[in-house]
Amino acid sequence: METMIDDLSNMTSEPMRKKKEFNTFRKAYDEHEPIYKAALRELERRVRELKRKNEGQAHLRIEYVTTRVKRPHSIIRKAHARGISGDKVFEMIEDIAGMRIVVNNIKDIEPLIGELKDVPGLSLKGRELHEDPDGYRALHIKAIYSLKFARVKHKVPCEIQVRSLMQDAWAILTHHDVYKNEASLPTLARGVSRHLSRVLNALDHIADEFRMEMETRVKAPNDLSPQARLDQQGIAFLYFEIFNEWPQEYENQYLFRVAGETEIETVGKAREGLREDVFKRLQTIHEKRFPIDMSNVERFEYGLRYGAQGRSAFSDFREKVEADWAEVETTARGEILSSMPETLEEFTEMLRQNDTPWEAIQELGGVRRCLRCGEKILVPSAAAEAVLDYYGDPATEVDLESLFLNFADPQAPETESVNTSGVCPYCDHMMSKND
Repeated sequence: METMIDDLSNMTSEPMRKKKEFNTFRKAYDEHEPIYKAALRELERRVRELKRKNEGQAHLRIEYVTTRVKRPHSIIRKAHARGISGDKVFEMIEDIAGMRIVVNNIKDIEPLIGELKDVPGLSLKGRELHEDPDGYRALHIKAIYSLKFARVKHKVPCEIQVRSLMQDAWAILTHHDVYKNEASLPTLARGVSRHLSRVLNALDHIADEFRMEMETRVKAPNDLSPQARLDQQGIAFLYFEIFNEWPQEYENQYLFRVAGETEIETVGKAREGLREDVFKRLQTIHEKRFPIDMSNVERFEYGLRYGAQGRSAFSDFREKVEADWAEVETTARGEILSSMPETLEEFTEMLRQNDTPWEAIQELGGVRRCLRCGEKILVPSAAAEAVLDYYGDPATEVDLESLFLNFADPQAPETESVNTSGVCPYCDHMMSKND
């Protein structure tokens, strides 16, 4: 195994597979990959929750999140470059599981890190600012994500890259992710990339200064007494008074329109609904569907509506939350089911090749919870019925239930006990011992 890394970097993929050392490495990779993917799925879900939580707020703007698990050839190349022996690869290379978070601009980075520190299961171990001579700029955060996978607790090392939109634009325009794995840049390309990086970095700082100017430009109104007429300036300062941050211009305009629609004309009338007890009730309604804080804009809006409508504002907010949740479920379901092939024949081939989209099978109802321990189990009869229903119950001679019973995919959940319906084999065994 120790000679594997030295020999493999210049070999083609076919000879490598013939080597016992590569087979050993590949077996270890196949064991680690589903764990890494599960960790990244959980972590991506939590970061997307942060994105939804902060949408419409000024202090943190997350644009998008992506993840990846390094492919075997990339790991081999990195191990070779760093002189790491094959048996130490998964111990010493910390960026096999990677996440990229792109924020609006540089000012969003520190608030993001503050939010990441509170993500359950995520432990930040260190950070390093990368400013390569060729222009690449990003903050790399070393982290550990803890999760339970296949009933075993794992601590997965991962690297989180944080970039601003400008920094990400540079990486996309210059194909940095290709350059770093290929030969050195030609002289002309190196000069162009450095110049482009300097321009985008300057724009990043200009955007920061512009944002700071926008956040401090609002002047205090002359009168915030209960009888004072409520205008946009008054809304901005009431917002700052309650949440300790200024609303964005479009948020301010939106809240002013809400005040007009609900006929709230004075500061005193607005304050009637902008109370802590009202906000707590709204948050309780929100948490029944979304396990994250609601946005401050929503708090302010429905506080205004409460001031005008009273308790019926809570009913209106409940309907909005249900509609938002239905949209989230529809979107998530669509994303999950997009992994299903177009035809039943293609799906059957995937099942035979142990390449089944198990998340989609779970979404369709073929994966359920063990009635005794709660672990996920594959129910072959339900899975077969769900797949046939998904494809419109076409005529087929394929026995899907038998295929689900006899699959050999290591990434699949355990199969329901053949002796006892609704439970996993382990629980069936334990119950038979008790009998």
